[in-house]
Amino acid sequence: MKKLLKSNPGLKDRFPLRFHFEDYTADELSEIAHRILKSRNFVLTPEANLRLNSLIEKETRQRDEYFGNGRWVHNLIEHGLIKSMVRRVMSGPRPETAQLQLFSTIEACDVEEAEAKLLRTADLKITPPCRIGFRA
Repeated sequence: MKKLLKSNPGLKDRFPLRFHFEDYTADELSEIAHRILKSRNFVLTPEANLRLNSLIEKETRQRDEYFGNGRWVHNLIEHGLIKSMVRRVMSGPRPETAQLQLFSTIEACDVEEAEAKLLRTADLKITPPCRIGFRA
């Protein structure tokens, strides 16, 4: 934001009020994660709960200026844990009867898979665009 406001001298005057929000603590991010899961009717096994809290703690210790805070937790849940759980359930043997618990329980392996995916995407490097076309 600071860089954007400095890019145009008149822009800074158009936004006289500025608010600074402190980053969430690991405990607050963990609470957000648990509330999202509860609102979506998902349950963590005790092992998954420990693994999730450990992951959140680790990531908050090494946060940088691009750490998404609440958005990071939301993406971890929506694009990590839930998708990992779905892949696990869909790749396993199909039960004779539909078991609601099977489709709403997140296990430690789901957290581990989401963490591995998270680490892979964090290591992606942006390569400069290559020139396309011809020179005369």
